Amino acid sequence: MRRVRALALALVALAVAAVVGAGVAPPALGWPARLAVVFALPFAASVVASLLLPRSPRRLGQSVRVRGTARFHLVLLAAVLLDLGAIGAGYAFGWTTFTFGDQTLEAWKRLAVPLALPFTIMVATMGSEWALHGRLWTVGARQGERGETTFWALAAGVALASPAIVPGFRVADLSFVAAALVTALAREATALRLFRAGGLFPAGSYRGTLLAVDAFGVSDWYGFYFPIANYVSSEPAFYLLRAAGPLVALAFVAAVVRPRREEEPS
Repeated sequence: MRRVRALALALVALAVAAVVGAGVAPPALGWPARLAVVFALPFAASVVASLLLPRSPRRLGQSVRVRGTARFHLVLLAAVLLDLGAIGAGYAFGWTTFTFGDQTLEAWKRLAVPLALPFTIMVATMGSEWALHGRLWTVGARQGERGETTFWALAAGVALASPAIVPGFRVADLSFVAAALVTALAREATALRLFRAGGLFPAGSYRGTLLAVDAFGVSDWYGFYFPIANYVSSEPAFYLLRAAGPLVALAFVAAVVRPRREEEPS
């Protein structure tokens, strides 16, 4: 478990560096900095994971097992809708309003998320999922320390999400930060459940879809991303509702998806 802990701490350190970088990036480099958080950070995590926990030599040259069937499609769709549906519910209750975001993306508002989706799913699968679950969680769980390994995987995942929440460790709004951290934790737990049930691709598809929406579609005004539109609220009740959406999605996935036995050697 020593190497598993070392990987988790290395991923947290990588996330801290990204938080600092996001905070010091000048406005002129806003978009390159956001793209770095979206794409470069997950791939950097996968490189660190592959260096610290390389695959067993007997597995080299063999493809990573990716399980999953069409049954996951509806589960993923429902989980994403439950997660993001809280935003729509908040708007319906009059607790939040929408503002225009990046004008370049606004010109491509019908295509921005669909065009980004293949790339965010790729980076989520080959980057974040490979680092957090393909290496960290899988190796630790096979050593019989599933509880501790789950803690480290969740902690590292939330840390990697933190540059988009507290760039430069700046707390723009306490209610937003609290809801965003709960959202990040619930999403990490959901992704782990999907990974245990179907492998890298279902979990990466879930993570990548939410990343595409957050980074290129709609996001909170207080966050780091500046997509097509932002929603803003001063109502604490909205942020309670926002945090509830991912928790409901997690409960749904936990109820309908059963983990399989992890059979693949490290």
